[in-house]
Amino acid sequence: MTRISLRKIDALLSGELGEEEASRLREEINASPEAKAYVDRQKALRSALTWNDIRRAVEADKGSGLPGWFRSLSPFPIAPNRFGWPRIAFASGAFALLALGAAWWKMHLPGDAIAGERFTAKGIRLAEAQLQVGGQAYPAGSLIAAGPGDTLGITYRSGDTVHVQVWYREEHGDLRAFPGKDPLGFALPPVTAWSPAPQRILLDGTWRHQEVWIILSPGILETDRIREAIRSGRSGPGITVLAFRLARGN
Repeated sequence: MTRISLRKIDALLSGELGEEEASRLREEINASPEAKAYVDRQKALRSALTWNDIRRAVEADKGSGLPGWFRSLSPFPIAPNRFGWPRIAFASGAFALLALGAAWWKMHLPGDAIAGERFTAKGIRLAEAQLQVGGQAYPAGSLIAAGPGDTLGITYRSGDTVHVQVWYREEHGDLRAFPGKDPLGFALPPVTAWSPAPQRILLDGTWRHQEVWIILSPGILETDRIREAIRSGRSGPGITVLAFRLARGN
């Protein structure tokens, strides 16, 4: 009986043999019940799943829980390689599935992560900002020791261009926008790491307590909308309101 190489069988199933050599090998396999049974087992372990099949499955399951296509393909079938060691059958498809699964899991975390820990393919989409006083950055809601003569700065990060306005109120007085080159604020370019804005604000006056708001939006906002958002203390679609309190030391 002719000895049939398992390496050649593997190459045949992978489509690596030429037409003439593949034809001769099929004849040898059909003449051997043992070889034919081995080939049938190897075929059963292989998958006809293509990249397009995977992509369509991902799109069909988008927005649901753990995808059904992922559950149905686990665990992956194992087949021996040419050296007799176990290997994952349809390796390229399996690696593609693992990569897609990792990306899907990161982008569909259960619950809602805090803004600083969100992960997306293009970085942070939501704009964030902190108020900087004396070289230290403070998150929204902070009570900051500051007074006339101090300089305010802004550090921020955003996946898109963000428009910024800074408003204030002294001693529970009127709401006002900090004066600047443009009364409607300024735009900052996208950055994925916390970065300082070039604009700075010098505090003056005789106040002891002051409230400061950083307003973030995709574009320029009307004054009335900003005033209403500050008074309500709530962010909404297209506008983020970040509040800070300044207190002058004794």
